[in-house]
Amino acid sequence: MREKFNVPLWIGESGENTNEWFRAAVNLFETNNIGWSWWTIKKIGSESSLMTISKPVGYQKIIDYLAAKGPKPTIEEARKTLMELAENVKFENCKINNEVMEALFLR
Repeated sequence: MREKFNVPLWIGESGENTNEWFRAAVNLFETNNIGWSWWTIKKIGSESSLMTISKPVGYQKIIDYLAAKGPKPTIEEARKTLMELAENVKFENCKINNEVMEALFLR
């Protein structure tokens, strides 16, 4: 496709996998001159991303409500949870997952 249409190839998203998979995928991309970026840099409560965002206490209640699987949180509960999430998203409050970083950038 790259040669036929004279366009670059780019991988902009992948699924959650293991660090070994990440390492092999990036090696495959770079060996074949395919550009890449990782989606996503931060995830809530997941260590399969470059950074982990701490999940606020009331977060699951909001998720359950939005999925029609739980009661509606009060406005104050939702506000408190979302403000805590906004604070947790800040770079300095995230946990850096060094193993993922190494899998993506150190081969």
